[in-house]
Amino acid sequence: MNQLLESLDYAPEEGRLTLQAARYLLVRPALLVEMQKALETQMPSEASSILSRVSQTDGAAMGTRLKEVFSYSEEHVLSSFAFMLGESGWGATKVEMLNLESKDIVLKVVDSPFAEEYGPSVNPVCHLLLGLFEGVAMALFDIEVEGQEVQCSARGDGLCRFAISAKRV
Repeated sequence: MNQLLESLDYAPEEGRLTLQAARYLLVRPALLVEMQKALETQMPSEASSILSRVSQTDGAAMGTRLKEVFSYSEEHVLSSFAFMLGESGWGATKVEMLNLESKDIVLKVVDSPFAEEYGPSVNPVCHLLLGLFEGVAMALFDIEVEGQEVQCSARGDGLCRFAISAKRV
């Protein structure tokens, strides 16, 4: 049973899917990966940072909503966010570590749709996931953060792991 899918509202006359007034759409990972590969071809040195940066906004918005509207604790925001990603097909996401004092987070994603669709790579490829995690961390800690995909199944690592921490000056 998928709680997220059961919570979606569908307006057939408008062709609109919404969840708590936010519009959603179903899109195949192949579309996003093809856009990523095109960007990498045109702007090889900037593609990964562009992709992660654009998804930070969505991660921050979701994190802020969970934190402020639902008054969730940092732990609950992060676990709810991870649950929502899994429910929406972004891969089985788990929080491996959350250190509120040092503002460090480690998350793992099993079966990333981006790594699967991208195929073998020498570099990590899950930039959209990285940006989402950076965004939610920014919302949780209300600070600038930096993140890295330290393992990627596209590189043969078996899963994707992301480390997010407070930006050190």
